[in-house]
Amino acid sequence: MRKTRHAHKIILATFSSLGLIVLLLSGCSGAAVEKVRDLNVSHGNGAAFEAALADEYRTLALFEADRMGDTSDARRYAGKALRAALGDVPEPDRALARVLPDGSVDNVNAQRRRLLSVGGQVTNPRAAARARVGFDCWLEQLEENFQPTHIAACRSSFTNALAEAEGEYFERVLITHPLMDGDKCVGAIGFSTREKKVYVFKAKATMISMGGAVHVFKPRSTGEGFGRSWYPPFNSGASAFCTIYAGAEMTCQEVRFIPVRFKDAYGPVGAWFLLFKATATNAQGGNYMQENAAELDKWEPYSKVKPCPANLRNWLMMLDVMDGKSPIYMQTHKAIQAIADQAPDEKAAKRKLRELEAEAWEDFLDMTISQAILWAATNTQPEEKPSEIMACDPYFIGSHSGASGAWVSGPEDLQTEETKDEYCWGYANMTTVNGMFAAGDASGASSHKFSSGSHAEGRIAAKAAISYIVDNSDAPNVDQAQVDALTAEILKPLDTFAEHSAETTDPDINPNYIRPTQFMYRLQKIMDEYAGGVSSQFITSDKLLEKGGELLTYLKEDVDGLAAGDLHELMRCWENVHRMYQADAHMRSILFREETRWPGYYFRSDKPSIDNDNWLAFVNCTYDRNSGEWTMQKRPVKYISQ
Repeated sequence: MRKTRHAHKIILATFSSLGLIVLLLSGCSGAAVEKVRDLNVSHGNGAAFEAALADEYRTLALFEADRMGDTSDARRYAGKALRAALGDVPEPDRALARVLPDGSVDNVNAQRRRLLSVGGQVTNPRAAARARVGFDCWLEQLEENFQPTHIAACRSSFTNALAEAEGEYFERVLITHPLMDGDKCVGAIGFSTREKKVYVFKAKATMISMGGAVHVFKPRSTGEGFGRSWYPPFNSGASAFCTIYAGAEMTCQEVRFIPVRFKDAYGPVGAWFLLFKATATNAQGGNYMQENAAELDKWEPYSKVKPCPANLRNWLMMLDVMDGKSPIYMQTHKAIQAIADQAPDEKAAKRKLRELEAEAWEDFLDMTISQAILWAATNTQPEEKPSEIMACDPYFIGSHSGASGAWVSGPEDLQTEETKDEYCWGYANMTTVNGMFAAGDASGASSHKFSSGSHAEGRIAAKAAISYIVDNSDAPNVDQAQVDALTAEILKPLDTFAEHSAETTDPDINPNYIRPTQFMYRLQKIMDEYAGGVSSQFITSDKLLEKGGELLTYLKEDVDGLAAGDLHELMRCWENVHRMYQADAHMRSILFREETRWPGYYFRSDKPSIDNDNWLAFVNCTYDRNSGEWTMQKRPVKYISQ
């Protein structure tokens, strides 16, 4: 819809040389707009802010011209884009250049002064550019003053970008440890992956939200496929390590997540189950959910809910695999054909079939392209034949169907008389460590948050952290001796490699150190074979866990011998240390919980059933970084609502 304009709109122009340029460009009846369509905004001279500004103004100009039919403002923004592309930074619009609603001018002027004072052109050029363009967009919508949603959207774009440009952002920095002042978290320490530089961050409150952990277990896809995972491979256990190392009480560390995926490429199966209503069968064509339904009686009461929980769906499938009835197939072709057959006639059915085939491929090309590539490489057309599925290696993901994370305070407004003392200690989502908050995968016992819930939890935790800061306003006390000791520890792998690498002809084989890849392989082998990985069909036992714990103790000793040839390898060293602590908490928690509560995620062969009388409880653990000892305990399950 074409936008209307106020008849009394006034445009002021200064008679500086820059103003003259704008005036000339805007008078060319759309010429400037056409020029910016193919504008190359890359700058060989490194003028990142000017390039970003040209790009942002170009986008807005074309939107106004093509989508809104607003030729006047399109020319205005195109002129600014061209100026920025030439290295000449245009000023943001002034309030006097627009006819603004009564009472808005003072606020606009204040925001413009704030905008001009920001130093993000150097530290965050893209955000600074978005802020300028968002400001101009806001003034335009204020002048038109008939689309409240557009006014709000432009203002939001401006304020968010401005806040980002004003802040200090540190990229390519790996956080390795929290900084502690007794039982209080006072910041974090880490290093740059681009230069040999250690960063010390001091804070009155710290929020841990660094995701879960993958590659703790040996994956199914090795060799050319190593590193494939549905869950991000850059989530390497930093949340778990920082909370564990700080002495936070942890919960549900035994609850890992094992998703069923299309085999080897890790493509998700949810769209096929939910959108296409596909079924999965064993190699003989039997529906394992139907044929093994009696097994669900063993896992009441939660086995009777609808839909059937993910771990039990996994378990019924695994029973067929252990019975020699694999491979397991998703009947993709039948699902597509069944939907097409619902069309009113043959012509419509063919058209619908083509649409579904396109959707099937597009779904993976959008998010898991490796799946589409594997289908092509193996002559698998999901619209014509079934595709193999399988349970993949375990992940630690507290926001999905896992629940591992820190034991955090519940929101005060949801507590009852029975729960308020034990489940709430004043600040929502604060761990048992003062000043340390957790959200998303870092926060335990709150599964199925997914992305939206994690976002909401992050906002809750951030607001609570601000309240904590208001109540505890003293400057953080960071002991320099602690910083010095951690700095030496963080950088030690670089020194180890430099000292010993020349002693052997192969830098990977050296009696004086271990490279991070070798360390990770050892960790994954321990977890796979002793903690119920893919090689054992996710089955473990007390004896296996005890042996795995013994081997993990030996691996901990090798941390001192980690070696890194460069900063990238140094990052890998510390990622694996983080994974190792997650692994330790996991094995200890499975061993402590003397039952099998989540078959399909893990199965204890020595304790093959649920024991509600003794184990309807949270399993929590706490690590003492000074002694290296763990404390295990039960926490009662208390219901906030029925």
